[in-house]
Amino acid sequence: MPDTVDQVLRAITQDDTFRVMVASCPATVRGVIQAQGASGATARQLGELVTGIVLLRETMSPYDRVQGILTGAGGKGRLLADSNGDGATRGLVQVPKDLSRFELGQGSVLQVMRPMASGSIYRGIVSAAGSPSVADTLMRYLQESEQVASVVGIGSAGPDEAPELAGGYVVQLLPHADPSALRAMTERLEALPDTEQMLRQGAGSAAHMLDQLLGHTSHTQLEQRAVEFRCWCTEQAVVAAIATLSRAEIVELLQDDESIELTCDYCRTAYRIARSQLQGLLDAS
Repeated sequence: MPDTVDQVLRAITQDDTFRVMVASCPATVRGVIQAQGASGATARQLGELVTGIVLLRETMSPYDRVQGILTGAGGKGRLLADSNGDGATRGLVQVPKDLSRFELGQGSVLQVMRPMASGSIYRGIVSAAGSPSVADTLMRYLQESEQVASVVGIGSAGPDEAPELAGGYVVQLLPHADPSALRAMTERLEALPDTEQMLRQGAGSAAHMLDQLLGHTSHTQLEQRAVEFRCWCTEQAVVAAIATLSRAEIVELLQDDESIELTCDYCRTAYRIARSQLQGLLDAS
């Protein structure tokens, strides 16, 4: 049966040659796209980046927050995907008004940020120039920055602004495995239908996609985790952000109306901050 909730599956082949991450996340992708008001090719690429970062999080830091920032051709425009360890995922579109859509090309780069065991943040950057798709850029990142031989597939079905199906996979060669196994797996994947067709054939089922990828290869499913579009902004966080402003800037805000309204860029939730809260920030400084 098709999956009823957005989810990610992790599995490993019993010969310890490959690990596989498979995601089905149409509701998450739709939620991000609709919150951002994205359309056309920009909406599709945003959805692909969101799916990809969910997969990368499961690959590298399943229980931590992982962010991906994709900068457009010529350094113009950015797409951002942000996925938390509890499955909450959000995204952001920042495209200049003089651009009709976000485009990959010369000057495009992908930056991925994730926490290290030491508590510091690891930032990996790879060029996206010459990559025909977001999936190819993510595969380049895994191979060049993380130095893990990987194959990545991402797809969606339906309107760019509201895909009916969305998902993808990452297949990785485990350490000490014979590199020839990756060549054999790559040939197998190339012989399979593309990601969109696999999603359609299984009506978006992550389990169906896993079966298609591994065929008759014996494997063990390690974990199944939910994913959802959910922002973690709060009024307290908004007030804390205001507190980082200079005293003069807060005084200027107090000179305006009875309250100020700030909107979260990710989910478009509006927060009305009362003058008394702003005055409290001044009194505490």
